[in-house]
Amino acid sequence: WHGRLNPGGGKCGPRAWFGRFICKAFGIPTWGARQPGHAMMHHWTPAGWIPVLGADWSYSWWEGRCGLDFLLETQARAVGEDSYFDSVCCLEMIGRAVMGEPGLDAMVVMPSPSSFWCSLALMAKHILAKKSLAMKTAAAAAAAVTPLPSLSCGVNEPDKNIIHQRLQAKDEKEHIIIEADGKIIIPATSCSEPRQSTAHVQFTPSFLGGSQLHHTEGDTFEYTITDLSADRAGEYSLSLRLCNVHLKQQPLLLTVSAGGASTSGGGTEDQDVVDVLSIVVPYTVGKWAWTGPVTIHLAPGTNVLSFSRETPNFGLSIKDIICTQATDQY
Repeated sequence: WHGRLNPGGGKCGPRAWFGRFICKAFGIPTWGARQPGHAMMHHWTPAGWIPVLGADWSYSWWEGRCGLDFLLETQARAVGEDSYFDSVCCLEMIGRAVMGEPGLDAMVVMPSPSSFWCSLALMAKHILAKKSLAMKTAAAAAAAVTPLPSLSCGVNEPDKNIIHQRLQAKDEKEHIIIEADGKIIIPATSCSEPRQSTAHVQFTPSFLGGSQLHHTEGDTFEYTITDLSADRAGEYSLSLRLCNVHLKQQPLLLTVSAGGASTSGGGTEDQDVVDVLSIVVPYTVGKWAWTGPVTIHLAPGTNVLSFSRETPNFGLSIKDIICTQATDQY
């Protein structure tokens, strides 16, 4: 059933609900929030609580409590639970349990003349919050002069390589590779058309290292394989590594053309269409997965692979394309 939660869709409300759900699934505390005409959330980080999916704390409220009141308590408690109990909780208990004072309005974070002891507790919160912020500032200043640990510390070799690639912010274009065994590796961003990101064919950094392509709407993206020798021409098995979060996806339409060169408009002028195929896009539940293989024919010389999808469609991320000669098993 979890595979159907995300593609169910929705706007701010479902997005905020799912955000809280997934944070809690990983043990991250959350605090829901409403804002004027909007729903969002807050969650804990090692640096403190932060708002996400919406505006800042001053616009938030949740279950009769405003965001600034919640933020103040989190900052005051960061000094330590013992200090918070001695400075805040004891004053609140005197006011509420002993003196019978009404509690302060948690929607305004203001002292009240009818709640003397609870107002003192509020002031104690402010004092602790200022102390907490001063401690964080001092810690940040100390960290700024402390050398960072080596990248290899506590990171295994594959993960280190991926992190290193991402830190390098590699912007140079990736290229098609024809390996010695005849396998053709086509990075998704090695397009001959378009040559750079457009509104519906976007090149973005990838957590797998390098870059990836994100496709929406009906735009075409092409790959040109040049100088394919006669001994390597023939039938190939083609698969794409892709990722999506929607249950129903439009299939990828693949046109394979031979001869000529790719045109600036993404067409197949002066080329002979060899194959026109439909590739089923599996629902990957937000993970990388391979499409089922389809068989294509590549001619000697230049071949152009053109991909498109019918509209309307949902976003689809593609990492790479692998073409393996039919005599091999992929």
